[in-house]
Amino acid sequence: MKDQNAFLYAISSLGFLDSTDYQREFSNLCLDSGFTDDISIEWEREKFVRILLSLGHIELNNKKRIFVCPPQLTLIRKDINHLSVLTGARTPYLLEKLIEYIEYRPELLELIIVEQKHPLARNGAHLLIPDAIFIKSKNVKELRELAKTVQIDYQLEKPNSENLFDFSKSVTDYRNSLMWDKRTTDDPIKSKIKVFSTNYLRFIERSSETTENQQLALYYFPPFYEYWLWECGRGAKVKKDWGRYLLLNLIQKRVLIYNKDSEWLAVPSTLPLPKVLSRSLTLCSGLAPLEVYSEDLSNYGLPYGIPFSVYFLVTLSVAEKIAQRLGQELIINEISPHPDLCNLMI
Repeated sequence: MKDQNAFLYAISSLGFLDSTDYQREFSNLCLDSGFTDDISIEWEREKFVRILLSLGHIELNNKKRIFVCPPQLTLIRKDINHLSVLTGARTPYLLEKLIEYIEYRPELLELIIVEQKHPLARNGAHLLIPDAIFIKSKNVKELRELAKTVQIDYQLEKPNSENLFDFSKSVTDYRNSLMWDKRTTDDPIKSKIKVFSTNYLRFIERSSETTENQQLALYYFPPFYEYWLWECGRGAKVKKDWGRYLLLNLIQKRVLIYNKDSEWLAVPSTLPLPKVLSRSLTLCSGLAPLEVYSEDLSNYGLPYGIPFSVYFLVTLSVAEKIAQRLGQELIINEISPHPDLCNLMI
């Protein structure tokens, strides 16, 4: 059986990985499956990086080199107890030091390890997400002393999910920052290879769907790919993540599903959130989002059977802030992933 912490241990030892090395080692370190013919390896590689980004374990540079973040004890919530999660680099030695420190203070600190071997729905394979390492205490001072003793950073003043909102822009902010310097009369049609379908919520071949006034298109200018957003005869180069939500905002299409009772927020997996917003949601619980497949959502204008990433312990106020940043309104509905899809063991 593969160790689901292997990738994080490896990159913690190396400090970084080039994209070519990551692509070569992905199946060995990040995927638990004897059969890969029915799996989109490219899609799962991208998803794995997004999950680790949202958990605060890694960062990317412009050349897609993957860097490990410094180890940090990050506050998740504080009520009767203070709950923190270990983010960033980790080694077996660091875990030994944490366990040893906590074992001598059982009345003050509690260690909780949650296994996150996430099933790839409909495939029988699993993504090997690193264990979530939680430390609980009735007193923030004890968490601070622990971090100092094992020599790691800490952010324990308030939940980090709240801090991250201060660094997140909105679709309006992003739209106002764009350079609208392109005109449809100059549209390089021959370089346009795909357009984003607001019906299917994914990119499709450009001949399949066209929208004259509002469109997000992918262009190939060898050796580079660019995304352009078109609106009423003018266009601007955009980042893919923000471009999709800008287009959905323009046509007022809702895609975020929230359940108040379970405090789960479901985001279509084909519409990954911008990094800061994704990390803010993930750090509501410290757990990676779980991918599930939808049934009939035609009442909301959403396609049948699309995958959703479900984030846990998201309060209504946080969900509403996320929606506001994305120019969305929440769809309030029951979300009930089958328990067999979730293999989180405490």
